[in-house]
Amino acid sequence: GNYIALFSYYAVLNLGVFAVAWFRTWKLLNVLGFLFTFTITGLWRFNGYESDDLFAADAFLILFFLMYVGVSILNCVRQPPDLKGYVSGSLVFGLPVVAFGLHASMVSRIEYAMAWSAFALGAFYLALGWTLYRTRRESFRLLVEAFAALGVIFASLAIPLAFDTRTTAAMWAVEGAGLLWLGVRQQRKLARAFGA
Repeated sequence: GNYIALFSYYAVLNLGVFAVAWFRTWKLLNVLGFLFTFTITGLWRFNGYESDDLFAADAFLILFFLMYVGVSILNCVRQPPDLKGYVSGSLVFGLPVVAFGLHASMVSRIEYAMAWSAFALGAFYLALGWTLYRTRRESFRLLVEAFAALGVIFASLAIPLAFDTRTTAAMWAVEGAGLLWLGVRQQRKLARAFGA
């Protein structure tokens, strides 16, 4: 019945997952930790959450999110990522979707909270991608691209959450033109298709 104790326990367990990732790559442990943490958090959110719990619950959610982003980066330090595989893809792409979904379900009643959250998550991923890019490590290349894509996606998601349909259409048209230009310049079909 005490969610603070429950999430504190999971924070300690996740610190263990993070510590293991610091020394070696154990993909199964990472995925199991991720699945159990966010499944329990989701079940609690839909069965025991009350609006008075927002700040403490969101603080734990952000802590768990940051831990697993760190695990993704540590895995990349140990070996090049394979984002096509079940394990790396679920952490890199599944984590922000699950965490943002849980966060959005808690703050949806607060005006513009989802827009600011999507913008903050987009800025976080873009800044993190830029920081990893500046290290010039070849093993980070795919992760940098994934973080850049997530940054653009969440920043784009902030637009309809904050503005009306006309403004959203105009901003997305400019963004699409920019992505199309970038795709042509870098000869990337996916960027061109996404921009179009």
